Amino acid sequence: MGLECWNPRSRCLKEGELRNEAWVRILGLPISLWVSSILRRVGEVCGGFLAIDPKTERMEELQWARILVRTNGEDLPSLLETGVEESTYCLSLWWEVLLSLRQNTVNYSGSSG
Repeated sequence: MGLECWNPRSRCLKEGELRNEAWVRILGLPISLWVSSILRRVGEVCGGFLAIDPKTERMEELQWARILVRTNGEDLPSLLETGVEESTYCLSLWWEVLLSLRQNTVNYSGSSG
């Protein structure tokens, strides 16, 4: 175990750093669809499937399914429609990403923007 002094920049990406991967929670996915093939398909649509959370595999947290996906640092969708057999499901996505930190610029009048 390590101890680190608190810093307001802890667990933040610096401006210009890209997110390579992120955990995403899939809300509204019926338990009958909690199979690796469906979770992989959702992951591929989100940017590229990487892994399934162990708690999701063991069905320990039934409020959501959680997967790790590749990201390109751009917009992350909040909704995803996916078709399974003859039904279309509208799934809410909850992204677990690091905050981005951007330095304020100071103009000549002394105010920050």
